[in-house]
Amino acid sequence: MGLEIKPTRQLLSERGLEIGQKVQTFIDSEAVRLMEKYTPKRTGAMRDSVYSASQFGTGELNQNTPYSRKQYYDDTIPHRGITTHHWFEAMKSNGGVAKILNGAARLAGARGVKA
Repeated sequence: MGLEIKPTRQLLSERGLEIGQKVQTFIDSEAVRLMEKYTPKRTGAMRDSVYSASQFGTGELNQNTPYSRKQYYDDTIPHRGITTHHWFEAMKSNGGVAKILNGAARLAGARGVKA
């Protein structure tokens, strides 16, 4: 009776943790959902461009309007309400990381994760 250790790749795949699998796709889509309220919106084109410019499951999110970069990095642009520059960072610092990690852990089958 010996100890059998599965290859890392197999373990990741069984839990849905590889690129393009269910956990990474969840992380990407949840990040977009949570950062939406911090993303500046006039017409909604920049906010919605993440759906056409990103391939969910890759771990990379893009917004491809001509003004996205300026809106994200220029902290002198005034915003209304809770919308802000660096909206991804705002989402993370306002509880987004914990929500995403908790959901990803649950989806991967981790034990002891809060529901």
